[in-house]
Amino acid sequence: MDLQKNIDELLEPAQKKDVVAVGRLFDFLVEPVFRFVFFRVKNRENAEDLTNEILLKIFENLPKFEKQKNVPFLAWVFRIAKNKITDFWRTRREIFEIDENKIDKDSTENLQRETENFFDRRRLKIALQKLPENQREAVSLKFFAQLQTAEIAATMRKSPTAVRVLLSRGLKKLKIILAE
Repeated sequence: MDLQKNIDELLEPAQKKDVVAVGRLFDFLVEPVFRFVFFRVKNRENAEDLTNEILLKIFENLPKFEKQKNVPFLAWVFRIAKNKITDFWRTRREIFEIDENKIDKDSTENLQRETENFFDRRRLKIALQKLPENQREAVSLKFFAQLQTAEIAATMRKSPTAVRVLLSRGLKKLKIILAE
């Protein structure tokens, strides 16, 4: 079943605070929101905290959401997510922490794999930061939040054609940056 159809079926009862509908709605939202947040912040713990804050804000404002032709529910959700991430970066600066106990607990192989994964994610984050903001946002929404072009367009307040152009240019630049 398609995500948008599931959301459409659950939205009205969830807005009336039907606990089951809210729970099922959040089951559909938690993964794409987390992925979107994770690639915009620096670590899993911050991404989990922000995802919780975003879901809480969605829950609090759910009764106020009004279906509009040009603003689907997912666009509304990801605007909230984008605003929370912006607030997060306004109040924090990057801190790189090393867990000293990690070396004792993990085998060398696991530590090596985790290190490689960290640097792959880090390399991708650095490459994404080199893209213009609109391209970075479009790519993040498409591949990390897995939104459709129309949903990205509504989130970014752009036309679907403009989003396709942003994605195309962003992916071309990203390919060049990562090849360097």
